[in-house]
Amino acid sequence: MGFFSLDPTRVLDLILTAFECNLSNLTYLRLISDFGSNDATTQLIGFKIRNQSPDSKTSANLFSMIALLVKHQVIELSNIWSYMATDNDKLKNLLVRQKESLNY
Repeated sequence: MGFFSLDPTRVLDLILTAFECNLSNLTYLRLISDFGSNDATTQLIGFKIRNQSPDSKTSANLFSMIALLVKHQVIELSNIWSYMATDNDKLKNLLVRQKESLNY
């Protein structure tokens, strides 16, 4: 990429990571949509989903970022959905833990 021969995929990954850490800065949405293709962005996010621990704060930020990207039509929900799918037992356990944490 440019004078420094940077890998475009790595640059997009860094942009996504920066956005994930600073979700209030919506300038990243334009940068991501201008820089990466829908497929490349979806694949990078899918890789992030598959390689993170489910209990981390990163998980919440990652899914918030995905929601913003879908809302602003940077990526399509149908493309990212296959990476987000999980089995029903995991969802039930997550729901139980969430209810317990809310004293529900």
